[in-house]
Amino acid sequence: MILPALAAFVISKIIDRTSSRLISICGEKFFIVIASLGIITHELSHIMMAIIFGHKIDSFQLIQLPKEGQLGYVKHSSDPRNIWQAFGNLLIGFAPMIGNGFAIYFLTKWLNPRILNGVFVWQWRLVFWLILTFSLSLGLNLSFADFQNSLHGSIPALAILMIAGVLTSLWKINLQVFFLNIIHQEIVIVLIGILLAVISYLTSKILSIF
Repeated sequence: MILPALAAFVISKIIDRTSSRLISICGEKFFIVIASLGIITHELSHIMMAIIFGHKIDSFQLIQLPKEGQLGYVKHSSDPRNIWQAFGNLLIGFAPMIGNGFAIYFLTKWLNPRILNGVFVWQWRLVFWLILTFSLSLGLNLSFADFQNSLHGSIPALAILMIAGVLTSLWKINLQVFFLNIIHQEIVIVLIGILLAVISYLTSKILSIF
């Protein structure tokens, strides 16, 4: 839980600075155009995760001009006595990291799978991939409200993990390999996310020169 939280904080800070720079260079309307895919995927990720955990979607806006720092929003409600819904707050808050991350992964598998093996080949698909990936990366950041929402689900999540730990110990189930694989996948996803955030920021710096 700690590793994704730290990664989300770092990535969000980089993306926020990138977005602010791009808005100052291109203006709000043009920024909305280039970041539209990432923003819409960001909000849809919140919605899908909220539905999975049984939350009620009260209202949402998939994309809008910056309003009180928001480019879109999802308002949802749940029963605080329901531990499943309370736990869901953790993943609903982090949903854009998951949704935009998967979108970038499958887009890469479709348009430029060689990059996943470290092979960089210039072709028309690469240009298309760069444009779409750049837009998706601009939606990786989590807002202050997202972090707050995730915090509400952290205690139920810790309780579930502790109960699972006790049960697996009683039943003598060894989950070490399973959790090591999860940590390995987390590290890979974190590194990719930070790399995309840095590339986005450097791109905004290059654009500012022109």
